[in-house]
Formats: sequence, structure tokens, C-alpha cells
Amino acid sequence: MLYVMRHGRTDWNAEYRLQGGTDIPLNDEGRQMARQAAIKYKEIPLDICFVSPLQRARETADIFLEGRDIPVIVDDRLREMGFGISEGVDHIFQKPAYPAYSMFKDPAHYVPTDGAETFEELFQRTGEFLQEV
Repeated sequence: MLYVMRHGRTDWNAEYRLQGGTDIPLNDEGRQMARQAAIKYKEIPLDICFVSPLQRARETADIFLEGRDIPVIVDDRLREMGFGISEGVDHIFQKPAYPAYSMFKDPAHYVPTDGAETFEELFQRTGEFLQEV
């Protein structure tokens, strides 16, 4: 069985900023979310935890697994999709001038630029992870 969990809230989430690969830490609300998830899912047997290298994901996993003897393995292939110059932009859904806008609003016509990751790159790295694990 494979379970997928998203990281807890960050200040950029609260500000509606696009995070992508930018390494933003959890905020107090995000830490509380991880603690609540740990309580809610404590009976689920887990053998291992694979986590993104981003600090918000690692801290979420650490809080979620606290007190459990479950190994945590950081794997770069699990990092969030990179959005290049669109990262850090607030309210991206209202700003069609940014390349990431079309990724969310019209993904079939998304053209990544300025350091943004393509769907093919995303699928390649995450697909390799899933095949290997």
C-alpha cells in the first residue's frame, strides 16, 4: 500500500504564493496540521517514509512520525514541481503574464520558461521513483 501525504501549511500558503521548489519552512499552523494527522492516522502501519528534500516536507514527516520507529528516506525525485520565475508570485491564478498561470488554467498549452520544470521532467523523475520503490 502506498500513502501520499502533503506537507503542512507555510507562510507562503497563507499568502497564496506559489512555492514550487522554493524551500519555505512550515509555519505553526503547518506543524499543528502534522500533529493532528499523526493522531488521526496513528493506527496505520507504515514500514518506511520517503520524503522530499524540502524542509517543509521533512518537518511534516518528522512530526507525523514522532515516536514511531519508521525510517525516513529523503529522495530528490519527490521534490515539488519547479516553476522558475513564477515561484514566490502571489495569486498566480490572477496573473496570466506568468508562465505558471497556464499550467494551472490551461495545462495542455503550458510552456515552461525561465527555469520552470516541464511535465515530462516531472513525470520522468516521479515515474522513476515509483518504478524503483
